[in-house]
Amino acid sequence: MATESNMKISVSNYGPIAEAKDVELCPLTVLVGPSNTGKSYLAILIYALFHSFRTELFSPNFFFSRRRLFYRKLQQKETQKGLLPDTESVSEEINRLFEKGADLSRFSYLSENLQKYIKATIAGRINKSFFQEVSRCMAIPQDEVHLMWPEFSLNIESPQKSLVLRKNAPGLDIKKLDLSQHKSPIKKLFADKEIPKEIKREIFIDRVAQIIFSDSKSDSFYLPAGRTGIMQSHRAIAGALVGRAASAGIEDISIPTLSGIVSDFLKEIIYIDAEEATAYGMKKAANEIEKKILHGSIKLLSGEANQYPKFLYKQNGLEIPLLRSSSMVSELAPVVLFLKYKVAKNDLLIIEEPEAHLHPQAQRNIAKTIVQLVRSDIRVIITTHSDHLLGQLSNHILSATLPEPQRKEIFGRQGLFLDESEVGAYTFAQHKDGRTIVSRMAFDQESGLSPEDHNKVFSDMYNETAEILDKIEDPK
Repeated sequence: MATESNMKISVSNYGPIAEAKDVELCPLTVLVGPSNTGKSYLAILIYALFHSFRTELFSPNFFFSRRRLFYRKLQQKETQKGLLPDTESVSEEINRLFEKGADLSRFSYLSENLQKYIKATIAGRINKSFFQEVSRCMAIPQDEVHLMWPEFSLNIESPQKSLVLRKNAPGLDIKKLDLSQHKSPIKKLFADKEIPKEIKREIFIDRVAQIIFSDSKSDSFYLPAGRTGIMQSHRAIAGALVGRAASAGIEDISIPTLSGIVSDFLKEIIYIDAEEATAYGMKKAANEIEKKILHGSIKLLSGEANQYPKFLYKQNGLEIPLLRSSSMVSELAPVVLFLKYKVAKNDLLIIEEPEAHLHPQAQRNIAKTIVQLVRSDIRVIITTHSDHLLGQLSNHILSATLPEPQRKEIFGRQGLFLDESEVGAYTFAQHKDGRTIVSRMAFDQESGLSPEDHNKVFSDMYNETAEILDKIEDPK
């Protein structure tokens, strides 16, 4: 996971965030800062962004749906405004590319007319999808001013692309495009005279989009804060929603809306298949959590087909329903379940406050699990308030300078380490106007990852203690 391959994002005027410039999505990205400064806002935005990059949005099947007519009308309007070239001429031009066997190894080899059409089309679709995803994830209407201010913008930089998303006039610059690996199957498809040229045009754009967003096509998972409450009440939540939905049309009711983050989390939990555990490679990390933190195991009972799953905490021969277990167990249970049944190599895993409800030693252990995931090629984003977790991560960064045998003496046979370039830590500072500025936190060999506001808290508390002791010794 070389640093030069990491995506960078810059966002402005988003919720409480005034500016977050050049946030590098490293193998491990850490978001640190006071409550209510926008850490979750940024984490959710990243999750929504990766969902917007799903290549199935560009699948030809999408254009056979009812929305095909909508996009055709939209393209006609854009053509009339002069924003896009005539779609008929674009289709003809793409057909001629394959008839002549043109070199498609570079985007710049395409005509200026075709480049303009492809960039505008893909940027428009991603932009629409992105705003819908953010609105869904936050459960807030898109026109909510405090979510996305009128001047909102999001810039994405990666080796493949430079993309700007905003409410008006999104933009896309394609840096790399090599269609040579797809050329033969596409050429064969273009030779089929029964397929309309409009469909061929969309298939070609689909292939271009797949290559441009190939760095973002892996699955992404979001573990929200408050996992304890969700895990202990998820059956009741689902039952209540189903019960109210059953009365729709009979009674005048409203169905409560869950945020997309919570509904996605619940869906992943509900549809866990115990038979899929062996298909993923994160079982070892899950077992480490069970062994070193939970001192027991999370058991899944799938039951009959289509039955709601049951989760148990098993310890010393006892099996306790998850809703009767401690907050620590309920907090870590979804982490264990996602690692066993959901997360695979190259996926993105976002965890809010992994230290919640954990003893300081357990916080150190969960930090080691995060390092283990990074070493297993899982891209991880966390929000945290924990100095114990940051301190443990700092030790793994510091240990990267040691020879492997010495690391193993400290951390065991795995010798877990983090290269400094693999970690991007960002602090959220709230200014006098209430808006937040996000900036990168430097790693220091002596103090590690140590946010300034944390240091001030320790300093203030020390000074307060000293003042109390002074008064005890000298009451006058």
